[in-house]
Amino acid sequence: MYDVIQLGRFTIYVPYLIHVASALLATGWVYLAGNRHFNQGKSLSNEWLESWMVSVLIWKFSYALFHPLAVIENPSFLLYFSGGTKGLILGFAVGIVYFLFKTRNAIPEFPLRVVLLGSAGVLYYGITTVTEILYTPDVWWIYILKASYFSTLACLIWKREWFVTKISQIRLTEWFLFGWILFKIVTDDVYLNDITFWVMFVLAFVLVIMDIKDGMKK
Repeated sequence: MYDVIQLGRFTIYVPYLIHVASALLATGWVYLAGNRHFNQGKSLSNEWLESWMVSVLIWKFSYALFHPLAVIENPSFLLYFSGGTKGLILGFAVGIVYFLFKTRNAIPEFPLRVVLLGSAGVLYYGITTVTEILYTPDVWWIYILKASYFSTLACLIWKREWFVTKISQIRLTEWFLFGWILFKIVTDDVYLNDITFWVMFVLAFVLVIMDIKDGMKK
């Protein structure tokens, strides 16, 4: 299989390595952006890495929350199972709250905390998409393009205007949503009952209307 590396008796799951590498690269990005805009690179990057670790731990061990009886009967299940999609959502939610709370002193302005977190999250998301190459190598170029698009989008906040102005924040969100929707369509990963897709579509539409209204005021 392409997604595992066998080292003697040890089996390493390649997607996990990619996620760890992505988290470290995102941590480095938070350090650079934090230093540029707030002179707080070290503390902000530490908080980002901690929030990522909190998310991962909750995702992994939330299996006990959703299947308590199974864990009581066989605690070793915690080693082999995770909380699945529900655990992932819970982990992300707690990680986001953790970061926003822990960085409140370094970045008093709540919107700027959200932008920095979003930038790191988009970079992390973009890099981790290369895991799809392991399973669909024939269209590897699509996932390289996808990773490049979202990584570039995340780094636009290096320019302070993109970081602090409301209209720029709206447009960055628009471009993320448009990119997400486009790559969903290109990879034939759209279904009529996909609630996430339609929520993203409606949100993108609302942001476009907001952008147009803001432009008309000027």
